[in-house]
Amino acid sequence: MSDFKASAPFQHSGNTVPQIMQTLLLALLPGLIASLWFFGLGILSNIAIAALFALFAEAIMLRLRKRNIHAHLADKSVLVTALIFAAVIPPGSPYLLVALGIIFALVIGKHLYGGLGQNTFNPAMCGYALLLLAFPVEMIGESTNSLFTSDSGTAWGIINVSYLLGGLFLLYKKIITWHIPIAIIATMLALSAIFYDPENIAAYGTPSLHLFGSASMLGVFFIATDPISSATTRPGKLVYGIIIGAAIFSIRVWGEYPDPTAFAVLFGNFCAPLLDHYCRSRSFPHELASNSLNKGSAKP
Repeated sequence: MSDFKASAPFQHSGNTVPQIMQTLLLALLPGLIASLWFFGLGILSNIAIAALFALFAEAIMLRLRKRNIHAHLADKSVLVTALIFAAVIPPGSPYLLVALGIIFALVIGKHLYGGLGQNTFNPAMCGYALLLLAFPVEMIGESTNSLFTSDSGTAWGIINVSYLLGGLFLLYKKIITWHIPIAIIATMLALSAIFYDPENIAAYGTPSLHLFGSASMLGVFFIATDPISSATTRPGKLVYGIIIGAAIFSIRVWGEYPDPTAFAVLFGNFCAPLLDHYCRSRSFPHELASNSLNKGSAKP
């Protein structure tokens, strides 16, 4: 676990990086299978192209950085990035878009910062955001990821439940903690309830649409909880989740993107170091020493 950043106090979970990544891959399966059922072979196409170019880009960057290629590929982290990226882009996206997005994710979003454990931003979301900004028509105009479309409403509901089950599995295996998912869900529920307008659902949606429309549960449990780019202290995780939940709702309702997870998470990643700095708890020895100095300097 030496590649993962953490903040004091340090506690080893007993899981190695390959074990964590293998558990993440297993947890992703229900949602990916549900996506395959509803959206067809386009999902498989995304996965195959993303995985192929991800392994290629990872190997090239490791070679350039003079790292052990076999050891780093064996930890399966690059496959987790590829699968998450493949799951959030429209099914059956042109192979050039998939290749460009995943290569950008790994080269710029990951290795530019020093590789696994050093990246400030979630690599998969970096690649997705690039495609959204550079190819908006291909990524949004013909996307089935729209929140308020009735044609894919049932499909996204089942897909989100599938990712929810995978997320609960991660909680059970203690790969993630409850702080970030609960904070995001509670914030989205609160905001969607406050702004709920039964006569204007197309604009504001409903609490259930915000939670189970688009790829919400994938973002809540698999993307926002990335242990490298998210907040690491418990108070920081709660504030981090609130920020992401508020950003998702705001961009979804008042912005131009029906699936704003990438920008919301990247904004949360930007805030994470600051949150950890101000939300970290004082250690007991520090407080004890401080109190002792104060007593020693106090006048009788």
